[in-house]
Amino acid sequence: MIEPIDTLLTGRVAAGVWALPHLPDDLDARIPGLGWIPIVAEGDLASKVAFLDALRGAAGFPDWVGNNWDAFEDAMTDLSWLPLGPLLVVVPAPVPSLAIDILGDVSSFWERRHRRFGVVVHGDVVEGRAASLPRLDQLPILVRREVQSPPKRPSGQ
Repeated sequence: MIEPIDTLLTGRVAAGVWALPHLPDDLDARIPGLGWIPIVAEGDLASKVAFLDALRGAAGFPDWVGNNWDAFEDAMTDLSWLPLGPLLVVVPAPVPSLAIDILGDVSSFWERRHRRFGVVVHGDVVEGRAASLPRLDQLPILVRREVQSPPKRPSGQ
């Protein structure tokens, strides 16, 4: 079954920061199954401290990464401790507005370096800065149609 998140994971839409009310049940298999490296944070991430702590754990930040916005951005534009490949950050709403801005900048940073970096903010209530994000569930999902060749005429006619 095609899910809205597949538009991002299959490259039908640009990487960046997106909102999505509901994640598919098989997200844990879907992300790496399509070649992405998951950074999935859980819990109440509304405060700066909670957000930074959750992302530190989800992304496996080294000990040298400080616990402030500048250190967070520096770490997210490094990620040398993770395998190469496209990265997908998944965080539950609400999240601090500054986190949305930083993640958007980080996505642009990686795009300039030809590495896909997507972010999905999910939850029933997406508010604050996250409310202005484009929503994956409001995009048309394209289905490829099979093109049929015209029947061949027998030779000699």
